[in-house]
Amino acid sequence: MPALLAFALLACVHPAPPTPPGPDEDACVAMLDEALKGMDAEPAKADAAFADGYSKCGPGFGFLEARTFVSFAASRWDEGGEYLAKVMTEPDPSPLALKLVAGAMPKFSPATQTRLRALGKTADAPVFVPDVGSEYAWVSLVSCGVADKIPADQALIEGPKGSLDRLTFNCPGAVERQAIYFDFSSDPMERAFKQELNGQKKAK
Repeated sequence: MPALLAFALLACVHPAPPTPPGPDEDACVAMLDEALKGMDAEPAKADAAFADGYSKCGPGFGFLEARTFVSFAASRWDEGGEYLAKVMTEPDPSPLALKLVAGAMPKFSPATQTRLRALGKTADAPVFVPDVGSEYAWVSLVSCGVADKIPADQALIEGPKGSLDRLTFNCPGAVERQAIYFDFSSDPMERAFKQELNGQKKAK
């Protein structure tokens, strides 16, 4: 993988603060960094290291996004699509993940495209996004496959595990409206608000 892509991956990944007994954040970031260094020379070995890193650290550190790069480099598009589907349905996806999904949609098989567009159809299994703005990007680029922003009605609802956004919209040329549920808990402003609210509760 070119050094620029490696830098982009590291720059876009925002590891979530670990909750004990969660993974060691510094160790997980170091593991990803080390595996990225050998990605060009030994992609299979790097891919195995990414898989090992994901098994030990879990989501939010960029290991599945890195596996996606390995798959795409070998033209295994649907394999990469499966990794991205998993990334987008787990906490703390990187901003890069959405760009990878949108950019590769034309390369995916119809079955993989359908699978990705079907994500987030219920409140029990929302699409996770790094920020609220990514919700509209997903609707346009993935759900509808267009570059222009799609008008959508946004509603804040209470999901099984917390607050969710529900966007209801029509893709161009479609008669039936559809809805996608988004978990925006990774949004920096949302996290800052929750931290402030928790601080106020503790102060009382």
